[in-house]
Amino acid sequence: MTEDLLQFIWKHQLFDAKNMRTEENEPVNILKAGYHNQHAGPDFFESHIKIGNTVWAGNIEIHIKASDWYKHGHDTDQAYDNVILHVVQHYDKDVYRKDGSKIPVFTLAVGENYHLKYNQLRESRKWVACEDSITFIDEIHIKTWLQKLTVERLENKVDRVNQLLMATQNDWEHVLWVFMARALGTNVNAEPFQRLMVQIPMQVLFKHVNNPIQIEALLFGCSGLLDDPDNNEYALHLRKEFKFLKNKYQLMTIEPHNWKMLRLRPANFPHVRIAQLAALIRKCAPVFEKMKNMRNTAQLFELFDTHISDYWVKHSNFGQAHKKRNAKISRRTLELLAINAICPVLFSYGQYVNEQEIKDRAIDLLYVLSPEKNSILEKWKALEITGSSAADTQALIHLKKAYCDQKKCLSCAIGGKIVMEA
Repeated sequence: MTEDLLQFIWKHQLFDAKNMRTEENEPVNILKAGYHNQHAGPDFFESHIKIGNTVWAGNIEIHIKASDWYKHGHDTDQAYDNVILHVVQHYDKDVYRKDGSKIPVFTLAVGENYHLKYNQLRESRKWVACEDSITFIDEIHIKTWLQKLTVERLENKVDRVNQLLMATQNDWEHVLWVFMARALGTNVNAEPFQRLMVQIPMQVLFKHVNNPIQIEALLFGCSGLLDDPDNNEYALHLRKEFKFLKNKYQLMTIEPHNWKMLRLRPANFPHVRIAQLAALIRKCAPVFEKMKNMRNTAQLFELFDTHISDYWVKHSNFGQAHKKRNAKISRRTLELLAINAICPVLFSYGQYVNEQEIKDRAIDLLYVLSPEKNSILEKWKALEITGSSAADTQALIHLKKAYCDQKKCLSCAIGGKIVMEA
């Protein structure tokens, strides 16, 4: 038994609530179960219950054993002074508030079927705990949950945006470019791309936006990828430019070993992605004000419609030339920029200025972008769970990482339904 399951049982009233009595045999009537608190403090806030002839308003605390009240130090914590009912599985001790007043105790009996089903999920070693049950869950129930997870994933990215805002002195333009760089790096090189864009002042890049060689010199120079003595003539040209710019602006460089290329397709090499970043800066910087007014994918693709410089059409690094690639940045790459940079930053800005309309635009954009493809989504597909838009695939990625991998089945609408229907 875990406190999580007891909280779940209380939250959804999965017990005989009509015949409740305290350990002192007083009748209990639940008027309002309360709001489940996921942070520090009592487990349920703003509860209303009637004990005997008295109506109480306050908080509810839940424990496996009543004596856990003292084990957790609640008797000396002012945050628990307003607890009006102590819900436990095992009543082994009377408990008192900090002021010495006794707290009524209700012993909650948990049905064996709930306990059994929850333990099956918790102890499962499959890719997701509910693999054997999820196909029986109504499609509408899953779709509704995914809609909530789409928003939750965006909300979770607000913290990262806020951290970058602090690091850049509230420079939204700079934050957006950091996110765009991370998106180009994908999961493999997101961190070195972030370091690259954080350490180059945006005003330095903007000063040289009309000079393609200098933009690439700044980006490749600060990336450390120009440090190889065997680099070819083009790299040597960029290195010469960077030597001047580095001294002029007192720039720092990244150690080249931070960049990962193992098992990457040439199109995803950091060199190619940096070349794409340089092309985007040349084409549309500054971009934040334009992004704020973006309302559809047509505007998105028009804004970012650009191509890499001639050298990178035939190269994936500073090595030998190869067969020509399309100079234009692909639509798929631009969609990934929108999913992983434009939408999160736009949503965060909407929250920052308290404008729901801006947040809604970020969400709406995800629903018209194509669904992503990766190993997580392939495994969901094998379970007959698919997404028709980027909003759905973002939700499925979040479901796997934030709920399934963490075994938070009781906090998941799918896992919760499986337990409730046990």
